[in-house]
Amino acid sequence: MHLRYLRRIFLLVVMALSWAGLFAQSAGLAFETEELVFVVEDDAWIFEGDFIFSNCTNDSLRQDVFFPVIQDEYQSEALDIEVLWSSQSESLSFTELAGRGFRFCLTMPPKSSDILRIRYRQELAEHRASYVLKTARSWSRPLAYGSYTLWLPEKAELIACPFDDPQRITKDGKDGYFWEFYDFIPDSDFEIVWRR
Repeated sequence: MHLRYLRRIFLLVVMALSWAGLFAQSAGLAFETEELVFVVEDDAWIFEGDFIFSNCTNDSLRQDVFFPVIQDEYQSEALDIEVLWSSQSESLSFTELAGRGFRFCLTMPPKSSDILRIRYRQELAEHRASYVLKTARSWSRPLAYGSYTLWLPEKAELIACPFDDPQRITKDGKDGYFWEFYDFIPDSDFEIVWRR
């Protein structure tokens, strides 16, 4: 619990510094941090992500965002998609792009930060799944913070994962893996393989 509390404090500090313009980038809209959770079930995985965005300008901003979702012979299109600002608790409209992901529009008032929450699930044909991380590179600077949590079903064994040295965690009989990075630029996607 102590680490989770410290992580939340760090995220609040990043939001405050972003609002003050210390992390500003030229385009105005800044992608600051991401906290991603992947929950693997027998034949599906559920994605839940919190993304902090900041508008460091004196003007309101409106920007279209493409959110890629890998669809291939191993995993279905995104199902049950939810996109919402946490401060407003209202869903944003989005457009699904057949087999590629979805697109939505972010609107932010001047000098503001907010957490965008995205959730969806995908059906799986095998014990493997992938999530696109490398698009974070297109934001022209490192993420101040990124955390990635993976929960596997009971008695599942992780065979391949995207990062070295995961922290092992356990909750409700499920084995989990946790990674966190500061000043992070992903150089690979989040690809996992497991067996039961």
